[in-house]
Amino acid sequence: MALKERKHIPQGRLAPLRKHSKAFEEENIQQQTEKEVSNQADQIIAEAAILEPDKSTNQTYVRPKFKTIAKGLSLMSRVRVADAAINREQQAFFSKYGISTTSCGGDAQNQVEEKQNNNAANNNRGFLCLKNVNLNGVSIWEYIRHQLIFDPFANYYYNWLGIVTLAYVYNLMLIVYRSVFIDSQVVGYFWIGIFILLDIVTDIIYLLDCFVRSRTGYLDQGILVRDVQKVLKRYKKNRIEMWIDLIACLPLDYLFELGLQTTNPCLRFNRLIRLQRVFKFTNTTEMCVSKPNLYRIFCVCLYILILIHWNACFYYFISGVLGIDSNRWVYGKANLQALPECIEDSLSRRYLYSYYWSTLMLSNVCEVPWPIRSSEFIIVCVDLMFGVLIFATIVGNVGSMIASSEAARRDFQSRIDNVKRFLRQRNVNKNLIHRINNWFDYIWQQNKQAILDGQDDLVLSVLPTKLQAEIAMHVHFETLRKVRLFQDCEAGLLGELVLKLKLQVFSPGDFVCRKGDVGREMYIVKKGRLQVVSDDGMKIFHTLLEGAVFGELSLLNIPGSKHGNRRSASIRSVGYTDLFVLKKADLWEALREYPEAKRMLVHKGREILLKDGLLNEDAPLEEKSPEQWNQELREQIDRLLDKLSRLTAEFISNETKLVSRIEFLENKLKQYAYLDEYSSGEEFSL
Repeated sequence: MALKERKHIPQGRLAPLRKHSKAFEEENIQQQTEKEVSNQADQIIAEAAILEPDKSTNQTYVRPKFKTIAKGLSLMSRVRVADAAINREQQAFFSKYGISTTSCGGDAQNQVEEKQNNNAANNNRGFLCLKNVNLNGVSIWEYIRHQLIFDPFANYYYNWLGIVTLAYVYNLMLIVYRSVFIDSQVVGYFWIGIFILLDIVTDIIYLLDCFVRSRTGYLDQGILVRDVQKVLKRYKKNRIEMWIDLIACLPLDYLFELGLQTTNPCLRFNRLIRLQRVFKFTNTTEMCVSKPNLYRIFCVCLYILILIHWNACFYYFISGVLGIDSNRWVYGKANLQALPECIEDSLSRRYLYSYYWSTLMLSNVCEVPWPIRSSEFIIVCVDLMFGVLIFATIVGNVGSMIASSEAARRDFQSRIDNVKRFLRQRNVNKNLIHRINNWFDYIWQQNKQAILDGQDDLVLSVLPTKLQAEIAMHVHFETLRKVRLFQDCEAGLLGELVLKLKLQVFSPGDFVCRKGDVGREMYIVKKGRLQVVSDDGMKIFHTLLEGAVFGELSLLNIPGSKHGNRRSASIRSVGYTDLFVLKKADLWEALREYPEAKRMLVHKGREILLKDGLLNEDAPLEEKSPEQWNQELREQIDRLLDKLSRLTAEFISNETKLVSRIEFLENKLKQYAYLDEYSSGEEFSL
């Protein structure tokens, strides 16, 4: 019966159902997902209840806390479902207005290929991830030889750079250390074998990195080039990188070991020329981290430790060249600071004292034994000069980092000082000064966005307008998705309005606007609460929460409004409230290019005024505002100026033609000597 009755439903009644069917399907899917999660949790709880022991029998015992665990799992699952729903809503919102939620990387075809070939790689599921690549009947080795290209902007490529950096740091720290401190007499063959194994691992990483560099794609006009031949040709053209890779992979140490049956770490110093890959990793990390200043300070500290390490190895090497125990300056028993009585000589003692000596020298403390030989004096002088340069560099870098990190704080503090100086000079009362101080405290501690809001235009001015609009929509998504006024707006209008939003913070008890004030702004509540109160502020009519919009009726200049462009109610802030402000001039400037959106907003405003009894229905639907009259007058003046300039140009052109024609006629008359008859009379004229 239900199906038969459904066939006789008129098509006009089915239209609203078709219109909202998509929304109903999404709601049903979400409800079914939540229902399945709840059923799974209930099943877990039921199983735990079934397994509970009976007091009369001795059966398998399950602790009652499993019920709590099952409930916790149910709650976590529901939270994940809610997060997934918010993510779907955000993606739908951005796709509606043409905003990309994925990483950009060329045209559509390029993105499709990237999705097919590097899907798992971009999700950090492996390095090559060939199991997820569509080979199209080609074997894996053929794919590697003829098609495999690495995306330099993918996550797996960044992770690979991190692995290469670790291998380089190992060589940077251990090669010089092993060359100076370690031999077969100091450590056993076990540790030498460990070092050889690590050397082999790092060399394999270097060889793989050579292959990765030769297959790394590049951008050509913003499009990632994936042609293997073009990539290889570009790699071979850059001879410096290619020679660096070849020299860094020369197995000089292995050849020496095969020839003389012994190891010499000094032959591995060619591994240290691949410094460019480390810089690429550090620069990429600096671009990705949320606090680059802290990362720079960490890098500076790491550089200092590495320099001290190398200088320590250099000191022990010089001690070995000059002779251990030869005098009190070099390492040995003669140096009581290095090896006092009752202290045994060991590898750790050698390195720690050398590191201690290097730290004192580079920091210019110099509380070490004085040099004796001329060569020792030269070494100490060079080390001290090197330490001065390092110390100056460190102080300069750290000072600039601290200054840049505290720039916002200093700028804000200077504003506070200027305001306090102004208040002190004007003898403002203490209550108002206390309110201002509280406002400054709130701004700095809980709402630093309000400090930097005025600098957004300056910071983002280097980006194109399209990217600025996308950034603004991402930042203001939580606010915009709650505003009904923007849900039906065109994408272009929404992008322009978002760029014009400014943040303002109101203190507790501040009136955002009063009834009868001239409306020049529209407000959107970002955070906090506002109250619609009576004129005296004693009676509360309504409370505005996050996402509420007010003040738009005063900006739209709705024909027939009894209040005109004045505020129809008084709005007071309950606590500290963050409001996005849209000025009237900015709104009308944006609506001038979108007449349909303007009519829609005016229609909504008329409905609200009609519902509140504040609309004169006899007034015409269209009434020109003073801004429109001003704009039309400017357009007419511009047209008159254009016409006047055109007439002036025509007059000058005609005058030039007449003058040239008169000169031509005069020349002709001179040829026939007609002017001689009038030589005694007046000048001939036309």
